[in-house]
Amino acid sequence: MDTQTLATRTDFIRERLPEALDNNQLELHFQPKVNLLTGQTCGYEALSRWRDNHLGQIPPSEFVPIAEGAGLATRLDRLVMHKAISFLKTTRKRKAPSISPLSINVSAQHFEDPSLVSFLMSTLDHHGIAGKDIELELTETSVIRNMRAVSDCIGQLAEIGIPTVLDDFGTGFCTLSYLTKLPVKQLKIDKSFVDAIDTTEGKSIVESVLNMARGYELSVTAEGIETESQRRILCDMGCQMGQGYLFSQPITKIELINGLGRHHYTKPCNLGLR
Repeated sequence: MDTQTLATRTDFIRERLPEALDNNQLELHFQPKVNLLTGQTCGYEALSRWRDNHLGQIPPSEFVPIAEGAGLATRLDRLVMHKAISFLKTTRKRKAPSISPLSINVSAQHFEDPSLVSFLMSTLDHHGIAGKDIELELTETSVIRNMRAVSDCIGQLAEIGIPTVLDDFGTGFCTLSYLTKLPVKQLKIDKSFVDAIDTTEGKSIVESVLNMARGYELSVTAEGIETESQRRILCDMGCQMGQGYLFSQPITKIELINGLGRHHYTKPCNLGLR
């Protein structure tokens, strides 16, 4: 795609996004998080999807940055949070297998919004969902942008039982000093490092992250696991949680309720943790 075509597409998405939010055109898909040692599903991540009548499927990697640039990030986040929490309630009404904790991606702009906590409290209360049943994911690069505001917000969320997960860890040059200032309990290793885990350098990076996480008593989830080899290497290194196409691609609400997403994955790793 040439520069002019890309600019035209970006402008088109920017123009159509408010209408998509107004008309509730965004849908959620769900990808399981799996215990690599036992094969048990231990929650899901809610992933936003947008199919436009003219452009077709637009990936979140494309429309989320545009939303942030257009000042629509908070509006987008709140729509996704409302949909995710509402769906949690639906699964319980239908006595479907548990999908909690359900992870929801939130922009840095929203973490800087002092009304985020009150919005979540109100939404959770309205649907009868506890704070511990959701998690908020924040990218590492977003944290560095406004450390004090983000740290304060994470602390307030923790007080009402909502944990925060540091996503895409390793891509934003977050130092140990940053981690000591953030009341997070979980990290997610970026897919780029999982892709390179069969190399000496890649394995060394992942091992360093896991060792650091143990020192700070943080749980770790590896993203983007696509092969059995990657899973076994991660198991051998002591990584307990993972997600990726090896287990399941993101599935729709209907598919999840109807049991298409398996809730126990075969071939668990029978390896002890270090």
